[in-house]
Amino acid sequence: MRSTAVRAVTGAPTPYWDALVFNKLKDRLGGRCRLIITGSAPISAELQKFLRACFGCPVMEGYGLSETCAAGTVTDAASRTVGNVGLPVPCNGMRLAGGWASRV
Repeated sequence: MRSTAVRAVTGAPTPYWDALVFNKLKDRLGGRCRLIITGSAPISAELQKFLRACFGCPVMEGYGLSETCAAGTVTDAASRTVGNVGLPVPCNGMRLAGGWASRV
């Protein structure tokens, strides 16, 4: 992973910061981290940007309910946006329904 430049939030290479700081962090994960996937609870946009900058790999976030399905939505690995949980996975059908409280 040392040969590839870290892509910061803007996508710009940061070889200086790689050599000075980020390569040490990458080595703590074994030096071969290519993708970070998180689920369970949402992570903040700031933490997502930090992880992306430090480890130089995409940070994907997923959402789903363990009672219904493991992954309902997942962000695209190529997406540079933060603060969302992405699109529904192709094997799921989803719809927006309003007025949940009125049905109870």
